[in-house]
Amino acid sequence: MIDAGELRKGAAIELDGEIYQILEYQHVKMQQRQPVVKLKLRGVRSGNVTERNFQSGG
Repeated sequence: MIDAGELRKGAAIELDGEIYQILEYQHVKMQQRQPVVKLKLRGVRSGNVTERNFQSGG
């Protein structure tokens, strides 16, 4: 499992069996809620762009 602190623009990650390049990275903290990491990803093979949100550990 990758730590949210290791995610950076331009880094490559594997998600759901496909390799993605991170186009945009945003760490959002709201009052009384879990922090969320918002990623904009491009599939290396397909070229498709998608956005995903992940719960951050803190």
